Amino acid sequence: MATPLKNYYNDRFFDFFSSVFSEVYTTFDGKKFKEQIYAGEWEKLELKERMRKTADVLASMLPKDFKEAAQYIQAFADHYHASNRSGFGFELMFVCDFVERYGIDDVETAIQTMEKTTTLSSAEFAVRPFLNKYPERMMKQMNTWSKHPHELVRRLSTEGFRPRLPWGLAVPYLKKDPSPVFEVLESLKDDASENVRRSVANNLNDISKDHPEKVLEVLTRWKKNHPETERVIKHASRTLLKQGHQEILELFGSSSSEYLSFMLVDGLTSTIRVNEAQAFSFQIHHTGKTEQKIRVEYVIYFLLNNGKHGKKVFFITEKILQPGQNIQLKKSHTFKPITTRTYYEGLHKMAVLVNGKEYGLGEFNLRFN
Repeated sequence: MATPLKNYYNDRFFDFFSSVFSEVYTTFDGKKFKEQIYAGEWEKLELKERMRKTADVLASMLPKDFKEAAQYIQAFADHYHASNRSGFGFELMFVCDFVERYGIDDVETAIQTMEKTTTLSSAEFAVRPFLNKYPERMMKQMNTWSKHPHELVRRLSTEGFRPRLPWGLAVPYLKKDPSPVFEVLESLKDDASENVRRSVANNLNDISKDHPEKVLEVLTRWKKNHPETERVIKHASRTLLKQGHQEILELFGSSSSEYLSFMLVDGLTSTIRVNEAQAFSFQIHHTGKTEQKIRVEYVIYFLLNNGKHGKKVFFITEKILQPGQNIQLKKSHTFKPITTRTYYEGLHKMAVLVNGKEYGLGEFNLRFN
């Protein structure tokens, strides 16, 4: 079983941080730092709470003036890289959290510090309150960061600029009007770093949930004029593809179902239990006279707590069928408990999507025992 992320904040990490930080802030008391972190109900705190408490304890041991304290944080980031330290990643995000918590009234110093700390562990969450409080200043800064020589700073310019950043503070004006984001995405669509390009795609996918027509325009233009961005375009389209958006399917050559026939081979089991798999198989026959690209997915309509059903789409394959070609596909879905989904006993439904057209597989009951 994987170690819970909150447990990465432990003796090993705190001793490491204290050792490195004391090399730039010589009066830093690592023993006191760790004692104060563990004081109180540490064991009851979850990841974000542990991160925040660690940031607060660090703040209590630094100069009260943020500008002065930030000098030590920046020096720590420089020293960390110059001395080739490694072995820790997201744990250092608490340093970015310190900037978010204590630098909100000093935007210029905070900007300088986030530029340094994002190279330790992403400042994508820390930048969000500044986007809300200083929109014009931060929109200018995101554009500046998009041209930075360090790939992790360029990544911050798009990841922190996502209208719907998961677990991040909402930035309502970006959801309402994402226009300021597009200039950054344009400059990074063919960035040398895969991490940056993937962030561009994630950002566009966010925007597509509120402004599909704007994203479609961008993706159509990129696909026509910038073939090297194909992977970015595909990843950015994943929500629209799962929605069966016809213009997006057409963009990728998978819009037509006129000459495709569907036949169920092995249907659903009428009743399954949690941790068991629901298996099915089907055939697709291409009756047309020219080759046809197909995108095949399956849909589960999960029973919700309110008695309604929530739709979730899962990718199966993409293929090019030749005239007269017949293919058979088999798939199974295991109803294993996961942290992001709660199962409810009762009737569930399944279907297959072929180029956005839905073919019902039937219904089944999910039981706990």
